[in-house]
Amino acid sequence: MHQFKDSESTQWQLSVTLGSAKRVRELLGVDLLNPDQPVKDGAADRPLITCLDTDLLMLCDVLYALCKPQADEREVTDEQFGARLGGDAILAAHHALFAEMADFFRGAGRRDLVTLITKQMAIVEAGITAAENKINQLDTDQLVAEAMDLIPGGGGKLSTSSPASSGSDPPTSTA
Repeated sequence: MHQFKDSESTQWQLSVTLGSAKRVRELLGVDLLNPDQPVKDGAADRPLITCLDTDLLMLCDVLYALCKPQADEREVTDEQFGARLGGDAILAAHHALFAEMADFFRGAGRRDLVTLITKQMAIVEAGITAAENKINQLDTDQLVAEAMDLIPGGGGKLSTSSPASSGSDPPTSTA
C-alpha cells in the first residue's frame, strides 16, 4: 500500500485491489485493470495510463475514487480533495498511484503492465526534459525581433529610447 500527503499534510492510503478498481469503474467509468486500453480523452483515444499521466483532472478523480472510503470518513468532498492537491501533493499522489498500480500488476503476474507503467513514466520524463531543452534554446530577443517584423511599421527593431518630445513645454507658474 502506497501513501501520499495532501497540501494540508493529511495522509492518504492508496490501495489498488479488485474492490477499489471496481469502485473507480462504477464512479468514473475508468478501468484501472486495463491501463493499456484506450479511453476518450478530449478528441482523441489514448491509453488510460497516458491519460493518468497527462490529464491532472482525471488523475484527481481516480485518486478520489480510490480514497473515497477515507474521504467519506473524514467528510472530505471530491472538490475539497481536489483543492488539497496542489503541485507537490499531486506529484506525490501520482507517483504513489503508479507505484501502487505496478505493485498490483506485479503481484498478479502481469509483468507486461508493470513494464507499461514504467515506460510511460520514462516517456513523460524524457518529453519534459526535451521540452525544457527546447525552451532553454529559445532566443527571446530574436523571437521579439521576428514578431516586430510582422507588425506594419514595426521594423524589427526595439527602441529603448524615450519617445520624442512634442515640442511644447509644460506651463510654468509665475508667482
